[in-house]
Amino acid sequence: MLGSGARVLVVGAGIIGRSLAYYLSKAGANVVLIDAGGGISCASRASLGVLTHYSGGFSGYGLFIRDSLAMHESLSYELLDATGIDVGWSRLGGIDLAFDEGDERKIQSLYEEGCGYGIALERLDPEQIFKIDASVSRSVRSGLFFFDDQRVDPLKLGRALLKAAIEAGTVVHWGERLLEVEHCAFHDIAVKTSCARRRADILILASGAWTRGLADQLGARINVRPVGGQYACFSGVSPRLVLRHKGFQLIPDDIGVRVGATTEGVGFIPQSTCQGESSLASIYMRTLKSSSSGRSIARGVGLRSKPKKGRPMIGPLREHKSVFVATGHYKNGVLMAPLTAKVISDWISFGDPRRDMGPFFPER
Repeated sequence: MLGSGARVLVVGAGIIGRSLAYYLSKAGANVVLIDAGGGISCASRASLGVLTHYSGGFSGYGLFIRDSLAMHESLSYELLDATGIDVGWSRLGGIDLAFDEGDERKIQSLYEEGCGYGIALERLDPEQIFKIDASVSRSVRSGLFFFDDQRVDPLKLGRALLKAAIEAGTVVHWGERLLEVEHCAFHDIAVKTSCARRRADILILASGAWTRGLADQLGARINVRPVGGQYACFSGVSPRLVLRHKGFQLIPDDIGVRVGATTEGVGFIPQSTCQGESSLASIYMRTLKSSSSGRSIARGVGLRSKPKKGRPMIGPLREHKSVFVATGHYKNGVLMAPLTAKVISDWISFGDPRRDMGPFFPER
């Protein structure tokens, strides 16, 4: 237990890193946040900011998802008060759409599972869907409505978290890359970066898929890899809420509708692919009734960190208790950021994460 005043070095200024800096600074830690880039993280570029249902039930992962989802509304008001930035939080609701018999079987299975877990949902016929959202294609056969689906703007959330962290005392250094961990003892860490040598009581590696290479220096295997994702914006009528089909999501956008995101193995260099663009256009054309008049007018691409066995890596390393890892959130980085930061802040401040973190053990 370090209590307030702990020196914490956070590596990686994505949504997770910024959330860590904010919660730790609020708890009284002296936080330094470094990032090799200069602004928007690779993962945020691919995120639509949908905070959606999860059918993991009462597993450790499922409960973590639900508890973090429940934090977003109050966090949005907290950040608005602290920074004046509206992060775009809203409870839109969302519909999983079925267009064939295979889709309908999946929806029925999800409905039964969700009811067992106490998720607020409802089966919809086509006319009920059209009353809720008239933009949906008339070829839809049925849908499953999730009342509690939410959304934030990932870029605004990132800006708000960073501003709030700085106002709480975080010091940020852009364009600074961690090169080497020169010394690593309990609450005594020395690192070499591309700009300086730094000392800290606690080191947190929150650099997405790049965390694996950094942890290798300490003999720790963090089994996470980069996965590309791209989205596209189309002109035309915008949906009123979140629509989902075949693992893709469609959300209202200022210029029409945003569709995303693909899942593609592109290594560490985010890049748009013809196959990805075709998949996005196909989902757009099938899902919305006005799609024939729409056209792609904007696109984006990013990287997400995919973990082994599906669960994020959150917690200290086995042999180095003063080095924490926060990575592998994959498509749920925005969703899981508040609770990830709160748990690690409690762990560092009080020596107790205050929940069972066994399912998220980093070295697996």
